[in-house]
Amino acid sequence: MKKSTARWLIVLKKCLCYSVQIDGSADRQQIDSKFITARFVPSNEISMQSLFLGISSSDKGGGEGLLDAFRTCIQDFGVGTEKLVGVTTDGENANTGKKGGLWKLLRDHVGRDILTAWCICHRSDLALESVQAEVPELSIWMTNVLSFVSFFRTSPRRTKLLHQENGKCLKFPKHFEVRFAEHTLNLLNAVLHNLEAGEKMFQKMISGTVTSERNERSMVQGLLSKWKAGSQQLWLTVVMYDLCVIFQRIQKIFERSDLILPDIITARGAAIRNLIIMKEMPVPGGKEEHYLRNLELSGEENKSLRQTNNQFVTSMRSSDDAVRVEIVQSAINFLNERMNIEEDGTIIKLKNVIESKSPREFIASRRDLISQTFGDKGLEEFAGDVCASWSIISEIKEIALEDSGSI
Repeated sequence: MKKSTARWLIVLKKCLCYSVQIDGSADRQQIDSKFITARFVPSNEISMQSLFLGISSSDKGGGEGLLDAFRTCIQDFGVGTEKLVGVTTDGENANTGKKGGLWKLLRDHVGRDILTAWCICHRSDLALESVQAEVPELSIWMTNVLSFVSFFRTSPRRTKLLHQENGKCLKFPKHFEVRFAEHTLNLLNAVLHNLEAGEKMFQKMISGTVTSERNERSMVQGLLSKWKAGSQQLWLTVVMYDLCVIFQRIQKIFERSDLILPDIITARGAAIRNLIIMKEMPVPGGKEEHYLRNLELSGEENKSLRQTNNQFVTSMRSSDDAVRVEIVQSAINFLNERMNIEEDGTIIKLKNVIESKSPREFIASRRDLISQTFGDKGLEEFAGDVCASWSIISEIKEIALEDSGSI
């Protein structure tokens, strides 16, 4: 263990309070490991620190396994739960289940209420996933994207032929079912970058310049038809690329170790303002704008027309207007729905703390939480500390946040 990290572990043990973030992932051996990070307020300074505690696993499943992995991790470092005030996880039932989820089991384990939060980065990911499920064209679009990628990923020979057309072709990344925007963006970037070389290779296969089997030529003809200039498939790809850029930007903010709740509101607002612009026109300087400009210069036409039996959608309407509106409006709706962190009143409570003008107002703004977390004795000590330290508290303008590394 590094000396600096060991020092922060001592600070964690002596901290005023701490919360944990628990995230799970199965490796190639299908061992379900839990990645545990602590965030804490040192006892001797006004700051907030983040410390990666490590990776833990359990033979148990569900919420019990999550609790067991957490207990094992903190016990290994001699950290108790007396000062634990909150936990952040994703939204799966093993975490959030009312009867057997980690949130419920952790409250029972510590014997009091704690703050529970559904990871905002996972929420934004679900918003992007919901957009793809909501708009009819996008399910077919993603299938076609994966078909294009699989055509090369499943054949070293085809990949070699592709790179012979252009030595700067990008490697096609594996598509993650947990579709954080960055993964989807990397996939679309590789497709768009390699598309021209791919089309040249397809033409050579069809003409016989490059030897290919009959079923392979049939696949190539289908791919050429779907990905030709002016097609809906290609247009949707550039639109979704621009959408993923907005989601990637907001998720990068949410991944920061110094994130606080007001930052989430600010980032969400910025993303929605960008989406409102995108609903009305292509993103300035984005992939769609570049694509449409090149299409116009080449004399091609954007032939993306929508034909659907959906009773709420007009048949045969122009995709570059109607579908964009539906895609972007769905993104706005789901961002508001999935990222509604004001629903439990947390933001209002924080605002009351920040705007407190006197010790009485400050104590009243935190009274219920302190009492639930630390009991009457803790509330009494809190009130005394506020009064004793009010001259310092009232002068605080900014709190330092720092990532203290990993153990």
